[in-house]
Amino acid sequence: MKAILLTLSLLVFFAAAGNAIDITTPDGTFKGVVVKKVLADAVTVTHSDGTALIDFDFLPPAMQAEVGWTPEKSAARKAAREAEMKRIADAEKEADEAPMRAAKEAAAKKKAEEDRIAAEEKAKRKVENAAFEAEIAKATAEQIAAAAKLREQLDRDRKGLPPLAEEVPVASVLGDKVKEITEPSAPKRLVITPGLGSVSDSIVHGNPLLKNPWVWTGVGLGVIVVVVLFMLPSNTSTLVRGSTAAGVRRKLTETSLRILPAFLLCFILGGLGAHRFYVGKVGTGVFFLIAFVLLFFGIPWLLIVSGIWLLFDLFFIISGAFTDSEGRTINKWT
Repeated sequence: MKAILLTLSLLVFFAAAGNAIDITTPDGTFKGVVVKKVLADAVTVTHSDGTALIDFDFLPPAMQAEVGWTPEKSAARKAAREAEMKRIADAEKEADEAPMRAAKEAAAKKKAEEDRIAAEEKAKRKVENAAFEAEIAKATAEQIAAAAKLREQLDRDRKGLPPLAEEVPVASVLGDKVKEITEPSAPKRLVITPGLGSVSDSIVHGNPLLKNPWVWTGVGLGVIVVVVLFMLPSNTSTLVRGSTAAGVRRKLTETSLRILPAFLLCFILGGLGAHRFYVGKVGTGVFFLIAFVLLFFGIPWLLIVSGIWLLFDLFFIISGAFTDSEGRTINKWT
């Protein structure tokens, strides 16, 4: 109803002005303008070139007064338009920035998760390193304790003292059949002396004198001297026998033994005294055999003596100066 009244007012205004006026707007000058309809903030007009929509701000002041358009209304509409444009621009900016903001939030979340995993891994490595260092410290302490115990045992061995007794828990000795009886302060323990392990251990630990290497060196040198005296031949073909007072000498008969079998037995099985058994020297052959067997009981000195003796035997066999049990020289190879 208000729009109709405004339209009628403008029609009356144009009729009083001669039914047509000229209006200038930013879009140009409209000539022969006649109002057809009044809108909320503009009027629809006809002019010499057609129709147009003219805003209230571009109407003549008299027409603005007719439609009740004041500068305050114009300023308010302008502010509302600017606010709407700003709202639209902010909405468009928000829409444009939403993907970027979502990407930033996702990146921040991913980084936070990576930082959390890295912190957990670091804490885990720290715990593992601490456990590893504890194991190394424990192993080092055990090695130091074992070295100190070994050093103490070696000192006792040099002094000829018996070995230290080891403390073994009762449960480790009796197994699951008997539970270890414990006291409030510490578990009761059963002291057990370690086993001797071999005959040589019992001999050495029983007699400290036998642990002295100089004793064995003297024994070895004495045996070597005896062996050399036994090995020295009196002659390559004769042997002095009988009473020295009578001065009886007799010629030895030729032996049936040969150098090659004696050499092979000495070279291959000499450590067992096989070559001496071959020529009938059973006593010295038994000595070689005993020296070889004692090696397995931890007594190598006699084997060293028999080894030196074996070298002498090889020399005498090859040179043709080796004799049998009757004193006859073995000087033929085959």
